[in-house]
Amino acid sequence: MAINNLVSLELALADWVARTDLTNAQLDLFINAAELEINHGVFDPSGRVIVPPLRCKAMEVKNETYTLTGEYTALPSGFLGFRTVKLVASPNVQLMYVTPEVFNATYLSTDTSADTGAYTIESGQFRAGPGTVTGDVLSIIYYVAPDNLVATGTNWLATSYPYVYLYGALRHLAIYLGMDQRMGFFHSAFISSLMALHSSEKAAQFSGTALTARTLGVTVR
Repeated sequence: MAINNLVSLELALADWVARTDLTNAQLDLFINAAELEINHGVFDPSGRVIVPPLRCKAMEVKNETYTLTGEYTALPSGFLGFRTVKLVASPNVQLMYVTPEVFNATYLSTDTSADTGAYTIESGQFRAGPGTVTGDVLSIIYYVAPDNLVATGTNWLATSYPYVYLYGALRHLAIYLGMDQRMGFFHSAFISSLMALHSSEKAAQFSGTALTARTLGVTVR
């Protein structure tokens, strides 16, 4: 049976564990749990990263008219992270990310003549500085998660990489059912399929281009 949408995934999950008493609502909980790990990463109990969050070309959204509404501006809907941030000017200015602590110590300024060079995310909102004003326009490329499979029934991830969903959901389902002998297999299969997804998408994203090394400078003020 091909797996490419929510219905076929639910059927496959029940079939893999040979259970007919599981409701779709229960199965959807395990699908959502796998989805969270796909989007935000898999970690061991100590917090060490096993597989990083998924960030690939299919998740990129471009907005060339992201307009500042004040010192703080709401992040785009579904935001997971930035790939690039540019201040639209003559010429455009590439902004670099700094932590809120560094931003507040070195880039926070009300001097509108100062050159804008950095941005940060603080309290779930966007800040750029120094010298930005309300109405400044930025061109941004940012990442959003694939459409929630339970809500939409299908998405590009389920179509192209269905076994990432299958093994990820089975991993949580096995814990729920106390299937100790199979949890190790489902965990290994999920990690392997997730790493294959990362490798495949990275290869597609940079296919045909030569990667060059860049030295990142540090600005001291």
